Amino acid sequence: MNEEVEREIATKILIGSLEERNKNNIKFPTLPTAPNINAFDDVSPFSIYAPYIQQSYNLCIFHGRHTKNGLPVNQKTGQVDPNAPRLFESEDGITIAEVIK
Repeated sequence: MNEEVEREIATKILIGSLEERNKNNIKFPTLPTAPNINAFDDVSPFSIYAPYIQQSYNLCIFHGRHTKNGLPVNQKTGQVDPNAPRLFESEDGITIAEVIK
C-alpha cells in the first residue's frame, strides 16, 4: 500500500481500467486530444500520458496537487486562488492509498 508509482502511470492504468470495465455498460467519453488538454499547467498536451491525465480531471478523479475543494492554492499564501497554476506533478510518486482517497 505504501509503494509508489509515478502519478502519470497510475492515471493511465486507472483510466484504462475504467474504460475496459465500462465498455459494455455505459458510453465512456473518448480520450481528449492535444487541443483539449489544458487542465494542468505542468502537463504537455503532447505527453503520451496527457489524454489520460486530462480524462481523470474531466471525470473529477484527480484535481491535481496543491488544491482545496478542487481549486488551485497559491503556494506562497496557502489560500485558494483561481489564478494559481493547477499542477499535476506527473513524475511524482503516488501510493495506492492516495489513489483510493
